[in-house]
Amino acid sequence: MFNWLINLFGDAAYDSAIYSADLASNAGMHQMKEPENLQEIAMEAKKEDE
Repeated sequence: MFNWLINLFGDAAYDSAIYSADLASNAGMHQMKEPENLQEIAMEAKKEDE
């Protein structure tokens, strides 16, 4: 019974976190602007992979 209750609350918390993240990102369509330093590091990493 205790495990069932913990699983119930855990599943509810997980589902609400996914739902709230989905709303915050407008169904995955919103990406915040990345800092320029991070963009430069990403470009360098891509060049190294090629």
